[in-house]
Amino acid sequence: EYLMHHNLAKRLLPVVNQLDFSEAFNEYLDDKILDVIREFEQSESEGQMYKAQGKLQVLRKMKQIRVEVQSRVERT
Repeated sequence: EYLMHHNLAKRLLPVVNQLDFSEAFNEYLDDKILDVIREFEQSESEGQMYKAQGKLQVLRKMKQIRVEVQSRVERT
């Protein structure tokens, strides 16, 4: 598992703690997730399905960035 560098987490903390940014960012990610779900549903090959699954995994991980940054800063 990738562990974010502490200095990077400290630099990102003010951004992810801004409520208006977090809400807008999550709304953006939700829209992208719906687009990729449609892409997955319309896949015509296994390769397209795997690619869409990978995109979903990355987008869902991005939704967790706030928690990841906060927990990394708290660990040190």
